[in-house]
Amino acid sequence: MKKGIILSALIAAVLVLAVVLAFGCIESQPLNPPILEKDSCIQNSDCVKTVLSPCPCNSGGKEEAVNKEWLANYAWPDDDAQPPVCLQVYLCTDKTAKCTAGKCVLEQGANA
Repeated sequence: MKKGIILSALIAAVLVLAVVLAFGCIESQPLNPPILEKDSCIQNSDCVKTVLSPCPCNSGGKEEAVNKEWLANYAWPDDDAQPPVCLQVYLCTDKTAKCTAGKCVLEQGANA
């Protein structure tokens, strides 16, 4: 009778271990995450306002709304390159980056 109890306990332990390992190995993220596009989004917090040109918006640089994860992986131009000639044109706005129909866009703020 002792052998039966020990065998039952051993089988139960193996089953519990198998279930824990099976569910512990399931990943919550897809194996092939989607490739981020420059302006793709799901919600407003996915989008940021930036200037991708070497000139700031107060010197002719164009403001854009882009996906913040895309921006984090953006390959900025080499700092050792020839310095740009920036036009003294003020293009800064009070627009904010928002997600509209799955795309990051610049929209006028609600207080404007």
